[in-house]
Amino acid sequence: MKKLFLIYFFVSLTSSVFAQCIKGDCVSGTGEKIYPDGSKFEGVFQEGQKLKGIYKYPNGDQYEGSFKQGKRDGLATYSYSNGERYEGFYVDDAKSYGKFAFKNGDSYTGTFANNLFNGYGSFKKNSGELIEGYWENGKYSLAVEEELEITDSTLVANPDSTANARSSSQKSLRPRVFAVVVGISDYQGTGLDLSYSDRDAQLFYNHLRSAMPSEMAAGKSALLLNERATLSNINAALSDVFSNSSPNDFIIFYFSGHGSVGEFVPYNHSVGLRHEDLKNYFKNTEAKFRLVVADACFSGSIGTPNQTSVSDTQDLFDSRLAVIMSSKPDQTSLEMGSLEQGVFSYHLIRGMQGLADLNQDKYVTAGELFMYTKNKVANHTSNEQIPVIYGVNLNKIPLTKVK
Repeated sequence: MKKLFLIYFFVSLTSSVFAQCIKGDCVSGTGEKIYPDGSKFEGVFQEGQKLKGIYKYPNGDQYEGSFKQGKRDGLATYSYSNGERYEGFYVDDAKSYGKFAFKNGDSYTGTFANNLFNGYGSFKKNSGELIEGYWENGKYSLAVEEELEITDSTLVANPDSTANARSSSQKSLRPRVFAVVVGISDYQGTGLDLSYSDRDAQLFYNHLRSAMPSEMAAGKSALLLNERATLSNINAALSDVFSNSSPNDFIIFYFSGHGSVGEFVPYNHSVGLRHEDLKNYFKNTEAKFRLVVADACFSGSIGTPNQTSVSDTQDLFDSRLAVIMSSKPDQTSLEMGSLEQGVFSYHLIRGMQGLADLNQDKYVTAGELFMYTKNKVANHTSNEQIPVIYGVNLNKIPLTKVK
């Protein structure tokens, strides 16, 4: 009797500790598996790990999407048992960029960190009221004007808001601007040509030179258009230009052309400029401020995982960095003959020229530029194209002084 009891206890214990495959192939195929906590996964397995499918939690919540090494990763939908819903991207088991709909009709669309609203986003109440701007740990954060210090002759912003910590030597330092600007309309061959990407890049470059003449002259820049914008030339320019920057400088990368998930497409389009490789160039510099701007299809995927590489969204939440992309991860970016430009670049450049100075302080910050550009592009395209941004302290990153 005692022996039978021990056998029963052992069987009960193993069944409660280990997951059970109840249908199909739960190793490298399609199947169903029940886990010790009562949750269940139905979908595709790879080497015994969840790959893609529906995961049902014991409390009634449901996740539908992909996994990486057992963690939620990629484009997915999470439906809560209370009626709330998240649609967007996950990175390393946490929300990255998407829309969270509350059961009362309110919704938030934007970036997340630690599963909380973090970064730039818009909160739309069911009454129609819209709150748009920077969020920190789930709470709306108003920009504090006195924390932004820019002298009349420079683009210096002091991140330390304590007045006693500011020295005259810090105020007098003149940052240099190091920029790599790429625009490709005429791709190798004839089937992939665009109309205005080279013009977008030229106009962006012209604006930098006119708005920041001394800073651009003191630094170094490269303008690569059409056949000059090969992958090897872009990599060489990024390495050469950015390596000359110091901790007081500003580095900028602008790209206008074709994009695909996880990469920008150079002139010789057989191999793309991977988002991962671009981020490494930025991480390996000491520049005080860093800006990435791209007018390309699927450019928002720079903060999401993809088939060829894994992009860590946390890399983009850096107080020195602003990443402004022309479209959401699953959207294309539009050109318009009436503008003779890409819609995003048209409004971006106009914003940098002064229209994005939302608080009328004669300076355009990364946060102001994004808010202006996003609204203009969304309205212009009837929400078919909505820019996205990654970064923190975006209202402390100055981009241009309005003349």
